[in-house]
Amino acid sequence: MAGREWLWVWGFLSAVQLFLLWLYPSVLAPIFNRFSPLPDGPLRDRLLAVARDAGFRTRGLFVMDASRRSGHSNAYFAGLVRPRIVLFDTLVSTMTVDEAAAVLAHEVGHYRLRHVARRLATGLCASLAGLGIASLLVRWPPFFQAFGFEAPSWGPAVALVSLAGGAFTFPVKPLASLISRRHEFAADRYAVAHGGGADALGRALVKLHGENLSSLDPHPWFRAWYASHPTLLERLAALERLTGAFGGVSSPRPAAARSAATQTDATAETGSSERCTVPWSRVKPG
Repeated sequence: MAGREWLWVWGFLSAVQLFLLWLYPSVLAPIFNRFSPLPDGPLRDRLLAVARDAGFRTRGLFVMDASRRSGHSNAYFAGLVRPRIVLFDTLVSTMTVDEAAAVLAHEVGHYRLRHVARRLATGLCASLAGLGIASLLVRWPPFFQAFGFEAPSWGPAVALVSLAGGAFTFPVKPLASLISRRHEFAADRYAVAHGGGADALGRALVKLHGENLSSLDPHPWFRAWYASHPTLLERLAALERLTGAFGGVSSPRPAAARSAATQTDATAETGSSERCTVPWSRVKPG
């Protein structure tokens, strides 16, 4: 591929990626899961109010049958411009209205703070850089000879850059993970301001970490390279510093926080503000 034709390839691939992001919510996602509109009630009213107050335009609130495959809980956006808000049915069944509103406000925070747009732009720039490097390597015969190819060609060049690129991007992985964790802290702060307060968000985080079996105390080196989210203990401590919430909780120990995450009471009536109360004394230092 001579000259700058690789730029046209990048443009085509970028257009395909954006088209798939637009197509995913209504065509691709329903192939793998069932989506139903969130029924009318206090939860729907509260979530719509959170989105409206934040100036977030959405195409609707939907519940996904995630419990068919796992007990994990989550909420996410799908689509471009006016994305859909999708809640796992496990989240709807285990969280109070305030907690679900805090989770939604966190996700809205990512969108309103342009984290989603920045990550998309970063991905497009990375693919541009990859194709640019491949366009240089395709003109360098020693590169192909080192891997046993007789002559330069675009197929092997793209394959080798894709397979070996991870070894060259590995040193910058900690920077990407650090930026991601900072985005999570920023979205938490946004949720506190727009989703009902730090207490609701803290309870929601404890439940999410318990249901998703997240590690409370990963090894520092692993965390530096691969952790896209702060640990539960870090997020609770940040919320305490932000608002002084949780009745004086300070630096909860991993074992105590794990107990709170796994022993939450989920037997009260669904949708009630007392649906799953977490006694914060369980995460105080022992």
